[in-house]
Amino acid sequence: MSPNAGKGNHSLGSLRQANHCIGCAQCNPHCPQGIDIPREMQRIDAFVERLKQNRR
Repeated sequence: MSPNAGKGNHSLGSLRQANHCIGCAQCNPHCPQGIDIPREMQRIDAFVERLKQNRR
């Protein structure tokens, strides 16, 4: 089992969570895979929110 198992969304620290992305896209030129990082961060944030809703 992973050492972070059970820690949930907070295992990354609050400032590294997807909902802190402001969508400025300054990270995009640094991504060697050419990923649209702000768009993916929005998708991750929406996914995490759905997970939170399903836990209740």
